Amino acid sequence: MGVTHNRKVTMQKLLVAISMFPLCATFAQTNWTFQWHGQERGIIFSQTNLSKSVKIAIRNDIAQILSNIPVSNFEIYPVLQDDPDFGKVDGLINFTGKEHVWPDDFRFGDYRVINGMTNFVLSVETCVTYASAIALTNKYATAIGSLSNFLASAEAMTPVNTNAFLQKFWHHNKNRVTVISDIPEMNFSKAIETWGGDVRHIYPSILQFEYGSLKGKPACLHAEIGTVAKSDPNDKSSVHVVYKNGKWRFLVWDW
Repeated sequence: MGVTHNRKVTMQKLLVAISMFPLCATFAQTNWTFQWHGQERGIIFSQTNLSKSVKIAIRNDIAQILSNIPVSNFEIYPVLQDDPDFGKVDGLINFTGKEHVWPDDFRFGDYRVINGMTNFVLSVETCVTYASAIALTNKYATAIGSLSNFLASAEAMTPVNTNAFLQKFWHHNKNRVTVISDIPEMNFSKAIETWGGDVRHIYPSILQFEYGSLKGKPACLHAEIGTVAKSDPNDKSSVHVVYKNGKWRFLVWDW
């Protein structure tokens, strides 16, 4: 892909930049920093009425997301002098990669360099989206707190105990825990390859949790989980998890 400095040109996987004014009141907030693979970055919040706890949650979530993205997959495009945002922001941010591992609502657009450090500027829209997502995750904190243990157990998954293995799957079309008859030819190896021991699960961002119906079934808490094949770090995919009957389970549409 050729590099362009025209902000009006759509670039592949470019996260849409949103004009944010006024920003001057937020530029003083340069203490919202975090480490990205050993490099310090900052955050500027365009939504100025966010509480401290919300800002902390956003900063920690961004750090967690970026921990799965190499610094080498980060590009910046300086703003030209004829750009209407010249002098207000320093440029655009773009993440590259064969398959992205960030949530769709993870919208970094502009950046601002302050005292030599790159600060990601979060638009009002992104701040509002984050605040809404944090309210949801706070509401279901107990359920979400149990997800990491579920994913860890999935990565150690084997079909030795058939019933325990099947308990990890929710059959969407039949709206119940999967049973042996749901799996053609007992295709455990394919299940492990897709959902379990052959992949590393990328813990989801706050932005990836949702509560609602999936294709007409009863509403539930759910999230899309990124996966990386242990044998090939470039082999990235995703699976869906749902919180049903007090437990997390992988969602299967059919076998």
